[in-house]
Amino acid sequence: MTDNTSPQAFICLGEIVGPQSLKGWVRVKTLTESPDDLTAYGPLRTFSGSIVALKIIQVRSQSLVIASVKGCVDRNASESLVGTKLYVHRDQLPHPEEDEFYYRDLIDMQVVDEQGQLVGTIRAVENYGAGDFLDIIDDQKNVYTLPFNKEAVLSVDQEARTLHINRSFLLH
Repeated sequence: MTDNTSPQAFICLGEIVGPQSLKGWVRVKTLTESPDDLTAYGPLRTFSGSIVALKIIQVRSQSLVIASVKGCVDRNASESLVGTKLYVHRDQLPHPEEDEFYYRDLIDMQVVDEQGQLVGTIRAVENYGAGDFLDIIDDQKNVYTLPFNKEAVLSVDQEARTLHINRSFLLH
């Protein structure tokens, strides 16, 4: 179990990716299932623990919102926030349903194939609009991509921190 203040105790819900307007608004890439969920779980925090009071102004797409940040009143201030990741404590989020996972919980899991051979370690989870994909790095620093779906991922053992895959879906 993770301690209450460890980095594993926090889940990233979004990232400020750019300024929007002269009013100090920002563009936020959301990592939530619904863009409105970005502010649904309580105060957002930076990695250092500072609270970011964010108000969604407009939903632009499934993964992009325009928002105001308390105290951010002009474009220069909003530009200084670009790259800021927004977190909530894991306890503020609902528990995932069976066969659902928070991206953070998959990072650094070992990946093994049908024969039990180690393929590598998950280094990132990406979604470019066509579903979730896992970036896997092996001990030779080769990077592979795997669709995160029931055909490619046979099972996920969170306690053992192991993901079992169908190697035929691995992309190099």
